Amino acid sequence: MKSSISSPGGVTTTATILAGAAAPGLGQYGDGADGALTLVANTEIADGPPICRRYSTGDLAGYYLSGRSQAYGYLALFFSGQLNLNGGAIYAPGDGSAAAAGGASAAPTKSGNGGAAGGVGSGPHEDHGREALYVYAKSIIGTGTISSKGGSGVAGSTPTVTPDTNVNGNPGSNGTQTTACKGTAYAGVGGGTSRGEGGIADSAVGAVVPGGTPNNANNTVAFTNDIRDIVGLIYPFNTPYATTGPRRTSVSPDGGGGGAGGCCNGWPPGNVARAGGGGAGGSFRQRPGGGAGGQGSYGTQCTGPAPDSGSGGAGGGGLPGGVVVVVTESAPSTLTVTANGGDGGNGGDSNGAGSTQGGGGGGGGGGEGGVSILVSQSTGAPTATAAGGAAGARGTGGTTGTAAVAGQAGWPMNLRKDT
Repeated sequence: MKSSISSPGGVTTTATILAGAAAPGLGQYGDGADGALTLVANTEIADGPPICRRYSTGDLAGYYLSGRSQAYGYLALFFSGQLNLNGGAIYAPGDGSAAAAGGASAAPTKSGNGGAAGGVGSGPHEDHGREALYVYAKSIIGTGTISSKGGSGVAGSTPTVTPDTNVNGNPGSNGTQTTACKGTAYAGVGGGTSRGEGGIADSAVGAVVPGGTPNNANNTVAFTNDIRDIVGLIYPFNTPYATTGPRRTSVSPDGGGGGAGGCCNGWPPGNVARAGGGGAGGSFRQRPGGGAGGQGSYGTQCTGPAPDSGSGGAGGGGLPGGVVVVVTESAPSTLTVTANGGDGGNGGDSNGAGSTQGGGGGGGGGGEGGVSILVSQSTGAPTATAAGGAAGARGTGGTTGTAAVAGQAGWPMNLRKDT
């Protein structure tokens, strides 16, 4: 059968794959040894071997199933029978690494604090990088999501108290780098990102505070959209495709932290409060695919001791998507398989008194999309997506800084035969 493979940049190629029980991965649904699964609450599978679960059937019943696989790099779920999404979700495990810290102001109640990278988003454990998730089910019904989406950056804060001193904001922390994969025989590396600069309070006028830019200096190899990598992902647990062990990957860099906003008390005249720069989004691959953070803006020049102003903190960068692979013989149109990058956090707004106003914080860059693969026969048009995260919005106040950048798309591969 012929199926579309969508890749970054809008390029679409056509691949021929086998249909029915002979299709790659089909029939590898486990022996059901762990019995039937029906969730009664949001459930996290404990870390440690075995990191595979072999269920006979599954009913998510409106809850989510996830894991925290700190030591092993992936989670594999097998359903020898039917998996009913039933309004629920399955999430890739987080790797347990700490998210990059946001910039802290020396006077945090008087200037906007920077947004931290990788804050809790719409799903569980989105404060961490995503690892690999494999779901093999004989058939899938219902509506729901199977996700390795990256977490969203935390928004920068808005100052709420006028300052009594001139304070520079601190820069955000660098995102973590991922320089090696967990497991063996797989070439794919995630990249960390640089921080956003902190806001300042000085007499200079006309300059903006730069945001973070993606940094992949430690990367040596990258995932490539070729048949070796596709087959290696679909067959992660069996030889000969895994020569010395399971092919699995950990894609877990953080986004950069946003910088804190500066503040000034209006004295001496001519001081200007500047906002922090946004953190950069996390990158999945060798190239810097995360979005750059937006620049923090500067406020109006004060004319005396009375007007006080504080600048907004910048948004943190979004995390990149991870790897998610779903193999099934029957998939509904209401299934979504996603490895989208996380959205950048919004910049904080400024405050001010009289004619003086601080600058608005820069938005965080979006995280890069990861790898999303769906191999199925379908009764409709299930979705496989690996879009880049959206750029965080700039905060209001002062001049207009440069906008943050959305993350680049990853690899969505919808290998399906429509029945």
